[in-house]
Amino acid sequence: MDGVVRIGRQPLCLILSAVLCPALCAGQKASGTAADAGQKFTRAQQLMNEGDLVQARQVVLEGLALSPKSVEGYNLLGMLYTQEKDFVRSAAAFEHALKIDPHSAVTHDNLGNSYVAQNRPDLAKKEYLTAVQLDPDNHDAYYNLGRLASANVRRSRRSSISATSSLPTCPLP
Repeated sequence: MDGVVRIGRQPLCLILSAVLCPALCAGQKASGTAADAGQKFTRAQQLMNEGDLVQARQVVLEGLALSPKSVEGYNLLGMLYTQEKDFVRSAAAFEHALKIDPHSAVTHDNLGNSYVAQNRPDLAKKEYLTAVQLDPDNHDAYYNLGRLASANVRRSRRSSISATSSLPTCPLP
């Protein structure tokens, strides 16, 4: 194992660059400030709340072009992909945000949610536990850990029931 995070056979960094580079690397020189980027992110959040995901994506990418190391921007991009049910891209955006700030409890929680949606509960649990460790008051991470544990209990019960249903029955005397 080479230590490279992969999705399928492709390294995550290639997938992330394919997702983000067309918008961020379009040859346009970024002009503006971090404050301008913050305004873009605020507008993108409004558009997401209104359900205009196409316009929201464009505005987030414009903000990231102004502030390419913005954890807020990559979190928004990840949440946008989550709303579009593109969980591979959402995870890639959250993972990129964590490369910028590995101590962002919110980002770890969001990444955990992407992993749950991809049916990767072990990775999700790791992210939720990291979120709680970084921020013991992160109620969302505790809630998500509880949901994950509850799903494991239900899955365990279903497998026990299916295992016992195949056992031969004995008639009562």
